[in-house]
Amino acid sequence: MSPHPNLTEHFVNTLNTLCGRYLREGEVVPNPGVVSPERPFMAQANPPNPAWGKGEPSRVRGLGEVFGEMPTAALSDEIITPGEGRVRALISVGGNPVGAWPDQLKTIEAMKHLDLNVSIDIKMSQTAKMADYVIAPKLSLERPDLTVLTDSWYPEPYAHYTPAMVEAEDDVIEEWEFFWGIAHRLASELNLPGGPLPMDKKPTTDQVLDVVAAKSRIPLDQIREADGGAIFSGEVVRVDAKTPGTDVRLDVAPADLVEEIGEIRAQPIVSGAGYLPGEDFSHRLISRRMREFYNSSGRDISGLTARDGGTNPAFMNSRDGAEFGIEDGEIIEIESSRATILGVAAFSDDVPSGVISMAHSWGDVPEKDQDVRSIGGSTNRLVNNEEAYDPITGMARQSAIPVNIRPAKKPVSSG
Repeated sequence: MSPHPNLTEHFVNTLNTLCGRYLREGEVVPNPGVVSPERPFMAQANPPNPAWGKGEPSRVRGLGEVFGEMPTAALSDEIITPGEGRVRALISVGGNPVGAWPDQLKTIEAMKHLDLNVSIDIKMSQTAKMADYVIAPKLSLERPDLTVLTDSWYPEPYAHYTPAMVEAEDDVIEEWEFFWGIAHRLASELNLPGGPLPMDKKPTTDQVLDVVAAKSRIPLDQIREADGGAIFSGEVVRVDAKTPGTDVRLDVAPADLVEEIGEIRAQPIVSGAGYLPGEDFSHRLISRRMREFYNSSGRDISGLTARDGGTNPAFMNSRDGAEFGIEDGEIIEIESSRATILGVAAFSDDVPSGVISMAHSWGDVPEKDQDVRSIGGSTNRLVNNEEAYDPITGMARQSAIPVNIRPAKKPVSSG
């Protein structure tokens, strides 16, 4: 989320390679996957295969597809910008663009430009409140499910299938049913790893999972038999020898990243928290995680909000509080070149002077700012998505944002 994310990741990969943090021939692969298809693990590097520069280009900022997907950071512009190819309809599945996309002010404008805005969500998020239709989906315990997304995240080959544990109430559907219904009406196909779903008759969720996991390394029926989930370590997978004649090496200095390094070295060293001469900022706002929450999820659960009262505190050093006339727990204004938000100051001396640290995806639309103590502040409103963005992914600078801080000027509701 900070500037130069691709360069940062390249440095990390280079350091890990130089330190030998990779598996050698004959070593055991800790997690070869369970639901994922079986594949070889080779003791060799892969040749360069850029994930960008392919597919359909975006209409804005010279961006394009990355890993086969268009950049979300430019979607507001694709909705607002007139002309052929304008995005006119949006379906958000558990997503919260108003709360999460960079440049909240532009995102709100984009939501108003849509011809159709559908939100599939279990709650009335900031985005759902602006939607034309809100579709209520089943909760996790109300449907069969499988650890597909997290298959490669576990340190060992773990998988868990669970049937529906409780009967769903009211008029709710599963997310896949929504898209199946649209495809059925359009006489279109829905293609999954195991092939297309049947479109003449709506399948059950278990039948959908059968198609999703049709090529899984461990058969889905075997996963289903493991009540409560299991680690499938029976068959040890080892790293194979490299392909004969292969001599690929990590390129530690790709030309485009060398060029980016040169641009960074050419940047002037300035005083204060800005990046350019003439910028007058006292702090940089950095993003952080909060243990009880995941982005905007969990904010409506009272047991999780008990500690901080439902806000995302603006953590800062107590010395900065004394210098700027701010008291611990006081409501402050945080101003970037794009906008101003409110935050609740929380002194924490593990935060360096000159830094404000806040979790993202909080708050609401500007008209709700007075409730900052109970809903938090929207840090993505401070972002200008056309400023300091990554030239490949379009990702805007959402951390290390230059800001100024001061006590709030007007009385603010206690929430």
